[in-house]
Amino acid sequence: MMTAKRARFRSSGIILLAASLWFAPFLISGHRIDPTPPVLSSPAFKLSGQIPGEIQGPPDGSAYWSSWCGNDTNTGRLEVGPFPAPEALLFYVRGYPAKPGNQVYLDNLQTGERLYLVRVDAGEVWSRRIWVLPGSWRGSKVRLIGVDDAKEWGGWFAISEPRSLPGFLSRWFGFWEQLHDFMTVGLLVLFVEEAYRRGLVSRLGLPRFGEVAVALVCAAATGYAVSIIAFVSPVAARVAIATVFIAALVALAGPRPGPDAAKVPETASREALLIVLLTFAIGAVYFSLLLSYSPNSNVLALSGTRYFDGMVSDNQIPQFYAHQLWTGGDARAKFGDWLSSDRPPLQAGWVLLFGAPFSVLNGDFSSCAQYAGIWFQLLWVAAGWGWLRAVGMERRGAVAVMVAVAATGLFAFNSVYVWPKMAAGALLLVGYTLLFEMKISRKSAILGGASVGLSFLAHGGVAFALLGLIPFMFFSARQRGRAFWGCAAAGSAVMVFPWFCYQKFIDPPGNRLLKWHFAGQVHPDARGFLETLLSSYRHMSWSRWLQVREINYQTMTSGCSFRALAFGGSFFGRRVDESFYFLPSLGWWAPAAILVLAAMILGRCRSYWPSACRALLWIALTLVLWGALMFIPGSTFNHQGTFACQLVVMLALGSALWRLWRFGFWLVAALQVIAFVRVWIPPTPAAEARIFQLGPMFILALSLAVLLWLFHLAGGPEPGDR
Repeated sequence: MMTAKRARFRSSGIILLAASLWFAPFLISGHRIDPTPPVLSSPAFKLSGQIPGEIQGPPDGSAYWSSWCGNDTNTGRLEVGPFPAPEALLFYVRGYPAKPGNQVYLDNLQTGERLYLVRVDAGEVWSRRIWVLPGSWRGSKVRLIGVDDAKEWGGWFAISEPRSLPGFLSRWFGFWEQLHDFMTVGLLVLFVEEAYRRGLVSRLGLPRFGEVAVALVCAAATGYAVSIIAFVSPVAARVAIATVFIAALVALAGPRPGPDAAKVPETASREALLIVLLTFAIGAVYFSLLLSYSPNSNVLALSGTRYFDGMVSDNQIPQFYAHQLWTGGDARAKFGDWLSSDRPPLQAGWVLLFGAPFSVLNGDFSSCAQYAGIWFQLLWVAAGWGWLRAVGMERRGAVAVMVAVAATGLFAFNSVYVWPKMAAGALLLVGYTLLFEMKISRKSAILGGASVGLSFLAHGGVAFALLGLIPFMFFSARQRGRAFWGCAAAGSAVMVFPWFCYQKFIDPPGNRLLKWHFAGQVHPDARGFLETLLSSYRHMSWSRWLQVREINYQTMTSGCSFRALAFGGSFFGRRVDESFYFLPSLGWWAPAAILVLAAMILGRCRSYWPSACRALLWIALTLVLWGALMFIPGSTFNHQGTFACQLVVMLALGSALWRLWRFGFWLVAALQVIAFVRVWIPPTPAAEARIFQLGPMFILALSLAVLLWLFHLAGGPEPGDR
């Protein structure tokens, strides 16, 4: 047995190793090229020139040149050098250097060779590029050249001064630095979550398996409160954030309250450990897949190009408003043609609480916002776990089902492309679990209502699922009582009311998405919602209305065929189907419904069916309402509804198969994993490399090993948790 002295020595060693690894990225950076190379630039390329949006230099503080300077039509040329070719070159780009007409390349002045350095646009963020130069180039005179000859929209880019980097660092530095920052933001989330769980949630009498999910709901509500404070005073918001972390430290350092503290290691601690490690392992898998072919590229830029040729900038809206609030900018500034009141604020608040503080050390607000956004989307892990355990799944089965659900493209993509749709579905599922699956109490009603309100503040697409819940609330009114639903309504109102006031009185009208989805008015206009709705339906015949509904329901099943499931067709086409259409997004869990239906007919696992059937009926009603209410024909894409539908369906079918036919579960899970590898692992044409890189591959293997270990760990004895 290890002595206390040896245990302390081992713990100290682990802490020192972890600290050295944590500080390494701050101590290692590119070196300025000495002597400073000469710079020749046309008037279009200006030193520290203007950039669309806020003026903000590269994260490392190096000098930069921008060709925008107020107009996309500016053209020009930038030459940096000559200078001796280092082992590896590090620089930052922003904008659209890969757009036709724009180029960034390195000329070898001695051999006449040319190396093109940028193949993927960076977009509206700074993206680091690291190039290991050919061995024959070392010491040769080279010149870095940027050419802007594009005049259409986005025809600009900015580039920083080049820096040298030792070759042995270049192959892992970018990936390690981003993994380090990603995990650090995750630890900040864990820090606040554990403080809420131990200091508050554990006193509420909730089941142990629901404590982590409820603690994360409290963390999200705290971020929302911080965003409200930041609107009034950015300085007060920073004080509030510091107060949150100090209070969290006090809560974690103090003794655990309550007479049952001695029982915590075998109940709450093991349950919380499983959820936390499961979330971190799944997050690490997704992160390594994101950087698998471009480990030195900026994670925010990759999130829109890793799986597709390019996505819209919706994932940047929350971080834009978080940055406005953090820096004291105009919180009512437009993002494109979007008003600040058009997009719900919850993810911006989450970024303020967890991403912005770390950006003070990191220096890169955009990347920190992306890391925080990924952890926000990963709330679906704790939400799914809570529902599975609430309906009676044992821990080992819950781990298996959660990993099987994670091996779907919908979750892999939408957990890293951080429009706040996955988090909204997760918060809605937490609210549903508290309201319908937990022991009836006013505490669960208030928390459930608050979670539902927060889901609406994350993304308005949950409105369709909320409408689908109304019949279930009505039929359970006698069992749960009016007081229960009154408390739930109060919890939701407290969350939503401040945002409602902002939309109506500070930056009105805030109804663009309502008019878009329910009345087909895409572009903003001065009419109110009711006027637009009546005008749109006044000229629609019943036959046309039925035709539109038919098209909407057909859209949900587009791309679903046995040939596609049987690994036919192109991986990119299948990737599109799984991302944007409901039935294909279920993957192999869609045909698994046949096995579950057979189990229902045979009457097996009867104690499980009331909860599973209620959840599936809720989703079925949600889909019916979604197709009926969407005005524009064929607009029932996944991202215009709620991902709670896919999450609940996969959890229900996976848990039913686990209980009914264990071999059938493993068969479907294996087929889903094979399909995931075939469809989602290959690179897009814009990837920097064609083979999986060593650093991401190592983290991926380590994360998969952790998931296997969690499956083993979950098989221990289970004290009464409910």
